[in-house]
Amino acid sequence: MSKCIKEDYPLIQNMKKSRLLILSVIVIIVISLGILTWNKQAKKVGEDLTKYDYVVSFYSIHQNGKMNPQTKIVFANSDTEQLEFSDKVNTAGRLFQEGNTILAYSFSGNKSLLFESTAGYSTFSMSKGVFESTIYTVELALNGTNGRIEVINIDDGSVGQIRDMIRYTSPDHKVTTSPVIYSSIYRALEIGTRIYFVGYDMVQDQYELSYLDEETNELHYVDNWRYTSVSFEELLYVNGKIVTVENPYNSRFMDDNTMPEAASLTSMDPETLEPKTVSLETKRVIAAYTYGDHIRVVTEDNHLLEYTTDLELVSDKDLSGTDFANLFSNTEYKLHGIRYLGEKAAAIVTPNTETTTELGKILEFDADTLTLQKSITIPLSENTGWKTDFVDLLIIEK
Repeated sequence: MSKCIKEDYPLIQNMKKSRLLILSVIVIIVISLGILTWNKQAKKVGEDLTKYDYVVSFYSIHQNGKMNPQTKIVFANSDTEQLEFSDKVNTAGRLFQEGNTILAYSFSGNKSLLFESTAGYSTFSMSKGVFESTIYTVELALNGTNGRIEVINIDDGSVGQIRDMIRYTSPDHKVTTSPVIYSSIYRALEIGTRIYFVGYDMVQDQYELSYLDEETNELHYVDNWRYTSVSFEELLYVNGKIVTVENPYNSRFMDDNTMPEAASLTSMDPETLEPKTVSLETKRVIAAYTYGDHIRVVTEDNHLLEYTTDLELVSDKDLSGTDFANLFSNTEYKLHGIRYLGEKAAAIVTPNTETTTELGKILEFDADTLTLQKSITIPLSENTGWKTDFVDLLIIEK
């Protein structure tokens, strides 16, 4: 009897080792699959950040000519009513609002910043497997019907090709990641169960309009612009129509004769995607936005054109000499972008050279007339040379 027990003992030990090995493998697999979940710290108590009208992120690699990366996040209403946060560890800047929360996404795919009150910020990060070296960086985010939609760049060290993916919540309420998209996505919008987006394909040297079907997680090209020499200045949804604003683009693979001579507008029904296009009497559109049920475009020759979604011209206003037109020609300040929300159009500009006095200015315009309503200077809080390498502006929704 004792002999039998002794012979079975090594077998029992081996079974225990096998179970431990299987459990270890399962744990590693579960950890490695967690690349697209978010970890965050507890909320800090303080006042609601929606008391402010704007939030701006500034990022600088050098101060006083020396390598010293730093992020500054500034909430502002006016020259005097401002709240600044500074971080020399986490490199963040791409802004997004979700309810009363403001997110500043990391550039490097590491820790991002989460602002839930005036008391300060916490950090959050995208979890990934213990053996995963790929860097995932959120390039664009928007509020979708079922939750946050994020366009994520994939950097695994490969060169010569841009790769993005879209993370979203599907109609059956499952967090889903799209197939890899070989394009740098810079505009996106959700209509029904489709996410439309425009991006640049570096290999083909062309801009493309596509959509992701949230019900099937399948990608589809919109063929109207395949193998054409245009870039998309804007992708809009207004009055039930998709509107794209196109500028001529000189692709290295296209014949010069195929490049359009003028900028254009295209309107499409989201279901049929049948296009209606009108050419503009300008070579380039420098800004575009929706106003009511219409589309507004600003041309390089300083005209503000207003169209219906059927592409009928409603008005043509000359902006020459105005503060808005000067945004694009000012040599002292660099224009980084214009944001639109309701009755507001707001621009963010920064000094063209290193400065010790200010980070930049928020210029608020009336979205109807594009006349300047307010100029907010954001001072530099310490006596050091600062030159902005990246900046983002968000108009805070109340």
